[in-house]
Amino acid sequence: MNVLKFKSFDNYDQEQYDLNLPNLTNLPHLPNNQQKPFFTYPTETECNNLQSYLNTILNRFVKVDFLIGNDNLIFKEGILKEVGCDYILLEMIDSNDLIVCDIYSIKFVQII
Repeated sequence: MNVLKFKSFDNYDQEQYDLNLPNLTNLPHLPNNQQKPFFTYPTETECNNLQSYLNTILNRFVKVDFLIGNDNLIFKEGILKEVGCDYILLEMIDSNDLIVCDIYSIKFVQII
């Protein structure tokens, strides 16, 4: 029967396993009022998503294309009045009606 023998960690050579890790105790630290936060929410001036960009073009006349189902593309035209987390509000030109549209089905937005 063969027995596996492992090297003991009690008597290992320290210099052989030295990884040259940096000394983390001497790193400069910023004062509490200058530390950068780990995460910040984007401001309205940063256009990182569709909602942020649409908020920059409020009260403009737009044509919005929606994908309904797998292959049905429809469009709505109107003045962009409001942008929410999951909806946009369009004011129809002909009738002054307000229409609420699902933002997740938007495929294209044309600013006219």
